[in-house]
Amino acid sequence: MQSLIRALWYICVLRDGPQQLPASKFLLQWMIVLHLLLGTLYSLPFSSLASSLHHELALLLVSLGFVAILLLLNRHSERFNQTAAALLGADVVISGIGLVLYVVLLLGLDLTSLWESANVLLMIWSYLVAAHVFRHALDSSFALGLLLSFLLLLSSVLFLLVVQELILV
Repeated sequence: MQSLIRALWYICVLRDGPQQLPASKFLLQWMIVLHLLLGTLYSLPFSSLASSLHHELALLLVSLGFVAILLLLNRHSERFNQTAAALLGADVVISGIGLVLYVVLLLGLDLTSLWESANVLLMIWSYLVAAHVFRHALDSSFALGLLLSFLLLLSSVLFLLVVQELILV
């Protein structure tokens, strides 16, 4: 367990790539569960439990689909479990840090502006980590990783908008 946390941390600080994780279906399943749990908790103060869970499920669907298509197109589909686990695991680590900051800065100290700034920095960090993971998964440049990370972000936002429109109709 400690080695998994260390491996995820090293991915988050851009030291190691997804290849440091085992290509385990079990690990990916746990990262999916933890991602859903922490993502839902992270958004609970701002929306209902049902809405938070739907939002996280939609983001998870887009992320996993994006990774699967990306790796399939680049003939690296065997890297799916590691790449997806790295992306989700890094988000789990960053969301965990975000939850601690939320409790300390917003609930404990009532520092709303500092919390909002920290939240933006955490989102930027998550974006950079995704670029780093894509770079390693595709054996490509960091610039391509940034582009793919941006495309994932854009795809997620568009998918959420479409789902939201479908639910409201």
